Amino acid sequence: MKKFVYKAKDNEGNTVSGELEAEDERSAAAMIRQMGCWPIEIRAASSLSAVHSVQARSGRGLAYYLVEPIWTGVNITQLAFFYRQLATLLGSGMTLGEALVAVGKRTRGRLGRIVREAAVQVQHGRPLSEILARYPRVFGSLQLSLLRTAESSGALDRMVDQIATYLEYELTIRRRIATATFYPKLLVVSIIFIPLLPTLVLKGGKAFLGQLYLNVGSLFLKLLALIIGLKLLFQFESTRLVWDFVKLKFPILGWTAHKIAMSRFCRALAILYSAGVPIAESVFAAADASGNVYLARKLKHAVSGLRAGKTLSESLASTRVVSPIVLDMVTTADKTGETDAILSKVADYMDEESDATLQKVGPVLFVVSILLAGIWVAFTAVQFYARYFTNLLGGYGQ
Repeated sequence: MKKFVYKAKDNEGNTVSGELEAEDERSAAAMIRQMGCWPIEIRAASSLSAVHSVQARSGRGLAYYLVEPIWTGVNITQLAFFYRQLATLLGSGMTLGEALVAVGKRTRGRLGRIVREAAVQVQHGRPLSEILARYPRVFGSLQLSLLRTAESSGALDRMVDQIATYLEYELTIRRRIATATFYPKLLVVSIIFIPLLPTLVLKGGKAFLGQLYLNVGSLFLKLLALIIGLKLLFQFESTRLVWDFVKLKFPILGWTAHKIAMSRFCRALAILYSAGVPIAESVFAAADASGNVYLARKLKHAVSGLRAGKTLSESLASTRVVSPIVLDMVTTADKTGETDAILSKVADYMDEESDATLQKVGPVLFVVSILLAGIWVAFTAVQFYARYFTNLLGGYGQ
């Protein structure tokens, strides 16, 4: 028996850690699941890799706790392309080690360094999921869950293709959000320049450029400090929990955020379950993929019901955050036994719903932002003419 150190999530989403004895890593994972937890990281307590991991993390210090929460050095586009390349090479007949070497040669930046390190470790017999788990801010729990399932089932090429497809879907969702909020962002930027127009009119271009440099430089530093502060604050799950709860209560934006989160949850659940991950573990990992901590906690309450023998529809209904039409479709899946196929249809339905919602919200946000910009312009104009006539009357009185 070997001793293993583990980190896992319980049914409430809290992180737990400890040590246990098992024959191998797979047996250790099974024991953790029997305790009602979802394993995140498992490593041999006596292995040199564990020591190196701790040394690397303590050596990173400032970078790990302050820089990586703000910028990991790897974006979702790079990740999706990495998995797509890896899936193509594995499908062509290459071994995992050969495929990683080939991808590592063409990948730059931090992801390239990770891939090249993974290639060396895989050739020495270490599982890919264990290697990538050392970088939790880069590789999410859903990716690691699918990789672990692939390593136990032997269908690595198909599973890597599933991960690539999911990340491409997530990228599409983010682009839809960016498109819907483009005009409001543009108007916010334009508001910066509106207060400077009086300077341009009264004092000319040189004074305008000088004032622009002072105002924008000062504003940029304030915004940078605000963004860094918020990023660091949002490291704490309690902060994200409160924000995600409040976000759901906003008019219009609240139900939009809810539909997007449920779309992500349904798509992740369909992918995990079709990949062979047990339904309770699929729901747990898919809840984290929703992108909303409050909804994730609610959805994870379904796990205890599933482990107690309840159906998926009953367990999801108990969370009170899943829409009735989705519950009806899942109920049909429970009755017919075609859970795999119907979950994919549920995911497609939620994709269409979130897309339609974003298309409706985009024009609303545009109109609201136009009105707010108009109010700001009117306020600036009143201030300008008030100063102008005050100076004019003051000069006339003298």
